[in-house]
Amino acid sequence: FMPDGTTPVGLADVSLSQNGRVIGFITSEDSNENRGKFNFQGVPAGDFTISVFDNRTARVGRSAGRITQQGETANVNVSLIAQGNVVGQVTSNGVPVEHALVTISAEGSG
Repeated sequence: FMPDGTTPVGLADVSLSQNGRVIGFITSEDSNENRGKFNFQGVPAGDFTISVFDNRTARVGRSAGRITQQGETANVNVSLIAQGNVVGQVTSNGVPVEHALVTISAEGSG
């Protein structure tokens, strides 16, 4: 889902991982009635992580689940992180610095 928690995301890259290893990859549905839906079959029992990348907005999201018994279906929804803008100015002693290297990183991004 988009950050609003209600808008489904079609044509997103969805990967399934267990123990840090990707074991499944699919693109979410984009038809009106199934937009955003995905389905992985034959998932081994244990903890897993679903990671999503929205190709249209570059948003990402991640959620986890667990399969504990044969034939179980785990329903896992993923909400993509919100995006914003970062603006600023690099200065040295109050004077703008030209060609300064600026690096940005984010924690908790899905």
